[in-house]
Amino acid sequence: VYLGKDSLRHLDTLVATARPRFDKVFLLTDEATAECCLPALREGAASIAGYHHLQVKGGEVSKSFGNAVSLWTELASAGATRHSLLINLGEWATR
Repeated sequence: VYLGKDSLRHLDTLVATARPRFDKVFLLTDEATAECCLPALREGAASIAGYHHLQVKGGEVSKSFGNAVSLWTELASAGATRHSLLINLGEWATR
């Protein structure tokens, strides 16, 4: 888990180093994270180029068994294997 202003650099380094072991890269976000963070990720993490984007609705409504099944189905349809990498990109905020 990486948090803070250097997290994008850490993610890019980690994925670039390990990338030869992964057959595909999947990126999971909610709607808000996709809107505010995905553009920066595309610019700052070249190592994940060619990723498949999975998106869920934000909030507790997404944390359900039905959504998990939908995500598993989408991953399987997109050719995910045990050699695939799934990155869960989220926002972190203090309150």
